[in-house]
Amino acid sequence: MANQPVKETFESLWKFCTSNNRVCPIPMKWNDFFNMLKDKENLDLPLILNGWEMSSPLEKNLRFKDHVQSAANHNQLEDVGKYLRSLKEDEWAHYGEI
Repeated sequence: MANQPVKETFESLWKFCTSNNRVCPIPMKWNDFFNMLKDKENLDLPLILNGWEMSSPLEKNLRFKDHVQSAANHNQLEDVGKYLRSLKEDEWAHYGEI
């Protein structure tokens, strides 16, 4: 019997997104992720462009968490999980770097 793929949950994806001291994807990758979301019109924009410079790492992390939660609420975890898990480590912003 073949192993069934593990279903992505908010908790499993968020654990991945915050491992290795990750804050959020770098701006270009965060924008790509945001554009995948079904309900983006009702969400606060990613903290990129001027928002990147004007916000703390914690603010970025909390905004990104809201976006991941929106994906969960709209049954998009499988797709966004594949995207986020495909990012290279240098495509993530980390605490202590920003």
